[in-house]
Amino acid sequence: MRYRLFLAVLVALFLSACSLIKTISRLKSGEVAQKSFVKEIPFTEIDNIIIFEARVNGSAKPYRFIFDTGAPNVITPALAKELGLISGGEIKVSDSGEKKENLGNVMLDSVSIAGITFAKTLAFISDINKQPEIACFGADGIIGANLMRKAHWRIDYARKRITFTDELQKLSIPAGAVRVPFTPDTQGTPFITYTAGEVKGDLAIDTGKNSEYISFSKKKEPPFTGLSIVKEGRASVGAFGARNDTTYFRRAKEVKSGPWELGDIVYMTSEKSRPLLGSGFLSRTCNSFVLDWKNNLLHLDLKNEIPAQTFQTQGAGISAAEGKWFVANITYPEGKRSEVPVNVGEEVKAIDGKAVSAMDYCAWAAGANDYIKTMNKMRLRILRDGKEENIELERRALIK
Repeated sequence: MRYRLFLAVLVALFLSACSLIKTISRLKSGEVAQKSFVKEIPFTEIDNIIIFEARVNGSAKPYRFIFDTGAPNVITPALAKELGLISGGEIKVSDSGEKKENLGNVMLDSVSIAGITFAKTLAFISDINKQPEIACFGADGIIGANLMRKAHWRIDYARKRITFTDELQKLSIPAGAVRVPFTPDTQGTPFITYTAGEVKGDLAIDTGKNSEYISFSKKKEPPFTGLSIVKEGRASVGAFGARNDTTYFRRAKEVKSGPWELGDIVYMTSEKSRPLLGSGFLSRTCNSFVLDWKNNLLHLDLKNEIPAQTFQTQGAGISAAEGKWFVANITYPEGKRSEVPVNVGEEVKAIDGKAVSAMDYCAWAAGANDYIKTMNKMRLRILRDGKEENIELERRALIK
C-alpha cells in the first residue's frame, strides 16, 4: 500500500489525430543493429517510476531515462542542446491531463542500452522537468513505446532488473504466467480490454503512471460498492503541467482482462481521467511482466498473494512551486468536506515543526511514503488570511 502526501504523476504523451497522419511512418521507424541478443540492466524505482540509463547518438556518458509505455521517446531541451540536435518541425501533442503543446521532434541516430543500439527512432523535445514532481526523478527524457516495440522486455520488480531481447524464448517466461492480449496504438502504447459486469472498455498499460490505482473514464467505470472518496484540487501532474479535477476513489470487485482477474481493487475516476493501468498497480500485483510485441501479449508473473486494495490518506496533498509549498488537493469521504481542516491553495510554512524553507522538496517527497507509514498524525503550519495557523492531519483508512 502506498500512502500519498504529494501528487500522482502521469508522464504520458498522446498525439492528436491530425498530427498522427503526418507522423505515423516516423513513429514506426527504427531498427535494432544487433541480432540474437539478450541483455539485463538494473533500474532505479522512484515512487513506482522506473529509471535507467542509456546513451544517445554515441554519447560518451549515459543519461537517465524514464521507462514509459504510455509515451513516445522524449528528450529534454537541455539534452537536445548538449547533443547539438535541431528540431525538424513541431507536432501538437497532449499530455495525460489533456494539456496540449506543440513539440519539436528529432530523429535520433542511435539510442544505446547496455551496448544494444536502437537506430533511427523518433523523439520529441519537451521540458518534462518544469513540474517539480517530475523534476524529482532527475531524468533527461523518456524511453517510449515507439522504441520498446523493437524488442521484448521483462520488468522484474523483485530484482529491479530489465531484461530485453529480440528472441522471446530467451526470457524464460514462467509456465504459470497469465497471458493478456493487447493492441498497440500508433506510438506503440499497449491497450488491454477489460470487462466489469456489463461494462467493457480499454485500458492503456502506462508505466509512466505511478499510482497503484487504476484510472477509468467516467463513462466506463466499473460497478462499485461502498462509499466514494472525493479528492478535489490537483488530480495529477503531467508532462505539461498539473491537472485540476474532482476525482472519486471507489471499490470494484469484478474487473477482468481476459484471463486476468484484477482482484478486489480500489480505482479512481473523474470527468477528465484517461483509462490507465500504471506501474504502481503492476508492481503491487506482479513479480515481473513481459511486453511481447511479436504476439501482442502481456505475460504476467503474478504474486501468489495479492491483498485487497485499501485507501489511506492524511487528507491533503502537498506540492511546491516558485519557492512556495502549498496544499495541492484535499481528500475526504463524499459529503464530509468539513472533516478536512485545510483548503486547496493554502501555503504551507512548516511540517512537523520544521520550516519548509529549510527543506528540499524532492528529498522530502522521496521519504514521504515511509514517513506516513510510521506517523499517524502530521502537523502543518499554514498561512491563512495573512496569519500563520497550526493544523493537525490524521491518517485514516477511508476504504478498508
